[in-house]
Amino acid sequence: MTGTNEKIRRGIREPSAGLHYLASRFRGECCKATHAMTPNGHEFGRNLRISGTFRIRGPGKVAIGDDVMIEGGPYNLNSLYTYARGAEIRIGSRCILGGLRISCRQRVEIGDWCLISDSRITDNDQHGVYPNRRDPEASIEMLPVIIEENVWICLAVIILKGVRIGRNSVIAAGAVVVEDIPPNCVAAGNPARVIKTFSADDVRRAEEFFAKREPSGR
Repeated sequence: MTGTNEKIRRGIREPSAGLHYLASRFRGECCKATHAMTPNGHEFGRNLRISGTFRIRGPGKVAIGDDVMIEGGPYNLNSLYTYARGAEIRIGSRCILGGLRISCRQRVEIGDWCLISDSRITDNDQHGVYPNRRDPEASIEMLPVIIEENVWICLAVIILKGVRIGRNSVIAAGAVVVEDIPPNCVAAGNPARVIKTFSADDVRRAEEFFAKREPSGR
């Protein structure tokens, strides 16, 4: 209840913030109700907040954890697109999305506590790379994308198929990720390469922070 009481006190101190919170919660509940009527089997956790543009499309399944916040202005579209019935997008709890677009034919998984700016993630090539790419029967390569817990993906990042990004890592603005990124580091560039590794103390402070949080993140 401590977190709930704090939100109430903040709403009294800052009425505009309180109204924004209530509106985002209302939009979250409307989204959940709308997609509950589809046959895809989408799953939504508690306290979904939506203050930006958000779309779910396609025949696959989307699962979103607790206390997820979806933000962004009119040009920061958050869209989760699946292109196959067996495709699945999973977003962990307490994530903040600020313009994320996902294209999924197989599997994209995002862990808890991730911060993702206006970026793109795809687990497939969209089209075949060979000259017969316009042929409807042309094969399209696909591999799952896994983003572990507490990853920060900065502005204008592109993450391509078959990539795993390790826990606590940061992907710098404008990076193109084509290979795995280890935990506890900063990666930048095209193709993305590790440019900094966090110290044991940095990692310990992060673990202590998460250990103090309530399971619901409130």
